[in-house]
Amino acid sequence: MNWANRLTVARLVMAGGFFVLLELASPAGGDLNELRVALPLPGDAAAQRALLFNAALGLFVLASLTDVLDGWVARRFAMTSDFGRIADPFADKVIVCGGFIFLATLPADLANGRPFVPAWIAVLIIAREFLVTGLRGFIEARGQAFGAQQAGKLKMLVQCVTIGGSLFVMANLSAAPWAHALARACVWVCLVVTLASGVSYLAAARRLLAGEKAAGDH
Repeated sequence: MNWANRLTVARLVMAGGFFVLLELASPAGGDLNELRVALPLPGDAAAQRALLFNAALGLFVLASLTDVLDGWVARRFAMTSDFGRIADPFADKVIVCGGFIFLATLPADLANGRPFVPAWIAVLIIAREFLVTGLRGFIEARGQAFGAQQAGKLKMLVQCVTIGGSLFVMANLSAAPWAHALARACVWVCLVVTLASGVSYLAAARRLLAGEKAAGDH
């Protein structure tokens, strides 16, 4: 359990806290209503909602920073490990996929029941993550490397900006129509980038498997 892996585990713990805060911020406190009532949160329902969303946003940003930091630590100090290779992308997918699931269920503001992320968009984003994870496992089981691409790193950045930006609007700009329009536009950009990166991984997998087949024919 080196420092890179400790940061990865910390990100998983922060993901749990992030989901608790989002559940508390849901109307009437969601399944954690009794806990929300017990907490000494100041202000009316709108102020409490903003406070919880800002706290969730802060935790999400901190978790995203550990994603950058643990990779740098692992490379800089030669702390790569089998555990990190599995746990790091797992932690990424837990917090990102969980974030989109919550954004598909939480209303954009108290007066507007429509969430920023339609459920079908959340399904497509999560399906892409399952697809690429399955491809990576299948190809690496055959002895070939199938690491992260630049398209995948860009996808992760756009997803984090979309989740963080949506939470910021819900917390601080819930009454601003322009902010709502911008957040919804970010969701569509995120969908396009996510699907495009999935196509890029599919093409890379096809090339690898075609090369393997050609080598086998010889």
